[in-house]
Amino acid sequence: MFYASDFYMDTSTWDADDIGVYIRLLCMEWVNGPLEADTRKLAKIAKKTHQKFIKNWSKINQKFVVSGNGFVVNLRLEEERAKQMSFREKQREFGRLGGKPKQSLKENMEVFQQG
Repeated sequence: MFYASDFYMDTSTWDADDIGVYIRLLCMEWVNGPLEADTRKLAKIAKKTHQKFIKNWSKINQKFVVSGNGFVVNLRLEEERAKQMSFREKQREFGRLGGKPKQSLKENMEVFQQG
């Protein structure tokens, strides 16, 4: 899920270059999971020279945390991934059970959307 208002407010003081680097890192993390905490590798993902990336990273690094195994993650992204995985698993289970009454499915959607 992409929450445009949250993203906009979180990046409203950034310039377009910082936002571009941030969104590229988020996209790569969404597709491939945690990113190596190596700024040279992160710079390649962001399509930046290492020197230019370091300038961007000084602003956007607060949006990531370093995990104990040498990777960086965006906690919000990983929370959304976990919610979606949980929702998909519930939907698979409903399918295995032959579906669920419409009212219960509606309630389930409301719970998912509320987080």
